[in-house]
Order: sequence, then C-alpha cells, then structure tokens
Amino acid sequence: LGGDLEQLRARYELTVPGRKDGVTLRAVPKAEEVKKHVKRIEMRSGSELWSIREITIEEQSGDLSVIRFGKMERDVRVDPAKMVPPKS
Repeated sequence: LGGDLEQLRARYELTVPGRKDGVTLRAVPKAEEVKKHVKRIEMRSGSELWSIREITIEEQSGDLSVIRFGKMERDVRVDPAKMVPPKS
C-alpha cells in the first residue's frame, strides 16, 4: 500500500482511472507469473488523499475481493503500553 511507484512500474502497468472523491490507482501485472493469477489490483484513496478507502483484487478466475476500510484518523496519539508485544 506504499512504496516507490517507479519501482512498481517495472512490474505493473499503473493507471489512474478515476479521480472522483479521491484517486483510484490501478495496477495490472506485467510479470507472467503474477498475470496467471491476478488480473488487476486497485486502490482508492479518500478525498484528502492520505487515507485508503478501498482495495479491489480481481483474479483471472473471475473472483473479485473488495476490502472497504472504515473511518480513519490521522496522527492520533497511541498509548505506548499498547505497542508492547505480549510476553510469551
């Protein structure tokens, strides 16, 4: 969901099919190994451009997975105690 878009362009054809209420970024795989399974991946941002609203994964088999994210908050203070891993 993040990273250098220039590096992704080597492996995916990137387009922006929509800009309504945010930006939709579509990635179509170029590598044959990935193309066997994945037809496209889309990520739709929120209107403020820092949040993710939805991710769609379409497989070559016709299966379609849509992940919709709920309300997000930016720069929220997190209690450091919640960031400690559980003891084993």
